[in-house]
Amino acid sequence: MNQKRNRFFKDSALPHVECRHTYDSDAHYTPHRHSTLSIGAITEGVASFDNGDQTDLLTPSALIIINPETLHACNPIEGEARSYRMLYLDATWCAQLQDSLFGDVESYIPLEQTLIDDADVLQHYHTLVDVLLDPQALYLEKEEALEDFALLLFGRYSDREGTPEPTPPLQRKRIEQIQNYLREHIGDNPTAADLAQAADVSPSHLIRLFKDATALTPRQYLANLRIERARNLLSSTDMPIAEIALETGFFDQSHLNRVFKQIVACTPYEYRRGIVDSHNP
Repeated sequence: MNQKRNRFFKDSALPHVECRHTYDSDAHYTPHRHSTLSIGAITEGVASFDNGDQTDLLTPSALIIINPETLHACNPIEGEARSYRMLYLDATWCAQLQDSLFGDVESYIPLEQTLIDDADVLQHYHTLVDVLLDPQALYLEKEEALEDFALLLFGRYSDREGTPEPTPPLQRKRIEQIQNYLREHIGDNPTAADLAQAADVSPSHLIRLFKDATALTPRQYLANLRIERARNLLSSTDMPIAEIALETGFFDQSHLNRVFKQIVACTPYEYRRGIVDSHNP
């Protein structure tokens, strides 16, 4: 068995993409969200994908699509191990590529299907992940494979007709103010009163307002932000993990380890160790 049960590609030269390949894992995720478009595939075994009120059984024949800010969890069936690949694409980069396809795209257009059973797209996906995880592949090779896959995917499955029910402008503004406050105070320990003051909303309405819009409580949203920041520091710096824990607002390394494993399904040490070194000719 491969001693590295997790392999990751994350490189500051290509900040709009990250991927992972996890082998023979029975680890569980808690419900969480990503700011990215997340695309996954089972390579061995099966898994259960929970996406709000919908649950799908995942097999190696299809791609799973998780649009940005979607609360979800993907876990093994009855403790059986599975192997899987995940791709994370920056939403702004996706919107720019969609604009090159369709024109007049101001923000990311969600993909219209949760499961994509398309052999051509699936083959391009696995080719891309192979290239991203290849330490000898040039940056240009990685970028060309990425654009080839993304253009194929967006061209076939972007939902240009359906649009979600718009959030009332005032409510949207308040949610954005809360999110911005949490981003700016990622290492702090804010209270509900702090968030309410930032968004000019009653503290008694704050948590319900935020959860109705994001499917996460402010505490859960902050934990996700902290883990995203920790992942960036683990991949782009040599900062000791104990320092990263304090930098991102955790009490100590043990606290970071516990939350990181709930959301990323591995420890910070395993994540850093599993990152593939890019080839620099």
